[in-house]
Amino acid sequence: MRERRESLAYALAVLTLQAGYAIGALTYPNHFYGFNQLRYLGPLGVVAVIGVAWLALPLGRRNQPRAIRKTSVGPILTPAALALGASVLFFLLRSNMPNPDGTTLIEEMPTDVARNGARLTHDEMLELLVHSRIFSVAHRLWGWSVELSYQVPAAIAGGLFVFLMMMLARRCAEKASSRVFGARAMR
Repeated sequence: MRERRESLAYALAVLTLQAGYAIGALTYPNHFYGFNQLRYLGPLGVVAVIGVAWLALPLGRRNQPRAIRKTSVGPILTPAALALGASVLFFLLRSNMPNPDGTTLIEEMPTDVARNGARLTHDEMLELLVHSRIFSVAHRLWGWSVELSYQVPAAIAGGLFVFLMMMLARRCAEKASSRVFGARAMR
């Protein structure tokens, strides 16, 4: 019963997010901050992507025991490949909508980095230092803008998050299946 409620909670969260993306895409231009990435697909494409996501859920659930087992290519290759794909997808679907702090950052970081080596303020010092260094190196080597020097690491961090969550999910699934199968064997 608990698993059913948990699954329902996840489904409602995903449905809420998908509704936000659909509304943002179908009513573009709008003021839904960051929820307009699917606008390029058009109305039919948005409905198709969301429909495919919901149709894929039963297939994933049906194949769940097979996914728990280790594959012949190793337990890290599949999550790594999916995380890499997620990073690319995150980069391609970035919103390009900076907030007021971001606008100031875009304007002032190049001069602050050239003058002081970094853009630093009273808050978010470590974040600004890291991104100042990334901007400095990426701008010098590849001519990246401030925006791109934020977007690329953010997409990579998102892929790393996907990788870690997949590894954690596999570990939790293996523990849960060993408990279930171990309990059945004891009967």
